[in-house]
Amino acid sequence: LAYLIRRKLADAWRDLDVTVEEGLKKLSTLCAMEHEINGNQTGGMLSVPQPRPSLARLFSALTITPPSALPRRTGHVDSRRKLPSRRKSK
Repeated sequence: LAYLIRRKLADAWRDLDVTVEEGLKKLSTLCAMEHEINGNQTGGMLSVPQPRPSLARLFSALTITPPSALPRRTGHVDSRRKLPSRRKSK
């Protein structure tokens, strides 16, 4: 599987004159900025700035659009539905 992924990346980035290792290293420099909502630190979000031109070309070659915002890692999702494994058996 790793070999197939490496080949796919190498094919996608062939015209950019970048190796898979160099491309992955560039992608690892992406970062996000934390924002508070109404002064509440626990309800904030992480915004992803527009990538530099070199990174934008890597995304374009892979036909990937990076998100503009991400949920905070400390956030959680609540649900009113019980999972089948949590329902009481009758």
